[in-house]
Amino acid sequence: MKIKLNKLILFRIFIVLIFIYFTITYTIVNRETINQQIDLITQGGSFFAKTATYRILHLNKTHVGFDKDTYEIELLIFNDINDIREEIDSNRLQWDPMLAELARKHALDMAENNYFNHTNLKGLEPVDRANILGIKTTLETKTHIYTGVGENLGFMPKGIVKDIGILITTDDISSAMVYEWMLSEPHKKNILQKDYRYTGIGVAYDGKGNYYIAQEFQ
Repeated sequence: MKIKLNKLILFRIFIVLIFIYFTITYTIVNRETINQQIDLITQGGSFFAKTATYRILHLNKTHVGFDKDTYEIELLIFNDINDIREEIDSNRLQWDPMLAELARKHALDMAENNYFNHTNLKGLEPVDRANILGIKTTLETKTHIYTGVGENLGFMPKGIVKDIGILITTDDISSAMVYEWMLSEPHKKNILQKDYRYTGIGVAYDGKGNYYIAQEFQ
């Protein structure tokens, strides 16, 4: 009983030391990021203000493709962006399986072939890729005709990231990605576009500690 108790104490000490290490490292790496995150929380922003526990990313993954982590990151991004849209009194986007397939295929292609571009290595742009999947790229409503597909792309590594902080959970990756998109006017415009009704998100892991992310809008 005494041996088990000592092991439990040592384990708790180990966890505390790890927490202290990450806290000190985070502070040293980027003090400005901490202030930015505090400001976002104070202003009622939806990123970095989570209270639940999210899945810690496996540090030794070497496969390329999709897994529970990538699917969870997709869902977290989807929820974060809809929360942001609600803050400006806009409609929540609906999840579209076909747009998600479009996003996942492009994210995987970038992860497998080590490139980052809206145009793939075959010269196909978002509309071309959508047409191949049978996605209608012309949508008519009573008042408007919409053409094309909106697309946001992102690249996010796990670990210590300059100007962001330490990314060790699925929520860290998703929050950091939405945070960076909101700092970019073209990406922010897609996120806040009130005419959009549907979205699909794809996240692919490249086996080297990086996540390629695509979001499609219609």
